[in-house]
Amino acid sequence: MPKSPNTAHIAYSDDVYSVIRHVLHAIGDIDYQCEVEIHNVDENSSDEAIKRYVKQKIRSAYQTRRQSYIDLLHTLRMHQQP
Repeated sequence: MPKSPNTAHIAYSDDVYSVIRHVLHAIGDIDYQCEVEIHNVDENSSDEAIKRYVKQKIRSAYQTRRQSYIDLLHTLRMHQQP
């Protein structure tokens, strides 16, 4: 039985693909930094209220930094659709 084509696959130009790779790498770096900071708070603070407060601040800054890259990926995807 023949396989149906994968409609979720989008072909990107080399330039766009390069930008997408760069953006995904940046998102990965941001994710990693957030996890390290959260881990450091967990390891170095004994006060649970302070931990929650600092972790909330870290996550808020993380979301703000990450969102511009997510928006860029969305824009690139929209420009590649027929």
